[in-house]
Amino acid sequence: MFLIDGVYTAKQAQAVLLPLIRHKIHYHELAMFSNEVKDIDRNAYHKQRLIELNQLRESIKEEIDFAKKTGLLLTVKCELNISLESGNSIEDENNINNEKGD
Repeated sequence: MFLIDGVYTAKQAQAVLLPLIRHKIHYHELAMFSNEVKDIDRNAYHKQRLIELNQLRESIKEEIDFAKKTGLLLTVKCELNISLESGNSIEDENNINNEKGD
């Protein structure tokens, strides 16, 4: 499945990509907050993902800014793979242990 494949103007890419990343950042921030409220010390994964997602956001913003300045288009390829797994190992919905490729 292809979620957002396509060729975008800088404005279109900004409208599609940045809210997606913002949503993922918000998700991990809420998960951390929930763990803190529950006094659960399992935020290492969420902290790492936040670092990675913020770096990705900055990188994408730079690409979008460059495309704006040069009038170039951005080609986005984003494959979405979904598989089913046993839920027996999931202890907490907010603590995602096997999140890949978000």
